[in-house]
Amino acid sequence: CSLDDGHADVSGLGADVGIHVLDDGIALLLAGRDTGVRLAVDNVAGMPLAHRTPVLVMGAVHAMFDIVPIVMSAAEVLSRDAGDSYPQLADTLVAARLAAELR
Repeated sequence: CSLDDGHADVSGLGADVGIHVLDDGIALLLAGRDTGVRLAVDNVAGMPLAHRTPVLVMGAVHAMFDIVPIVMSAAEVLSRDAGDSYPQLADTLVAARLAAELR
């Protein structure tokens, strides 16, 4: 996993899951490639209401939900690794991960 703060010095490494901060938002990368999820949502949101067909809206929604299992797996690995490194944080990390899953 990689988290990039906008300097593009980490996300380009091609981690399995990466988050890259851009000037206009955040991109989710899988295997170093932009998933386009942000673009699909932004494109539909930027359309005039009359042009937002149910197919376009649901396509953007499905694109977002399709990546949830991948991102949750990455969060689980990161929190497990952090808990192994800092055992005093393990309970807090588990609680945070469970709260995120319930959302």
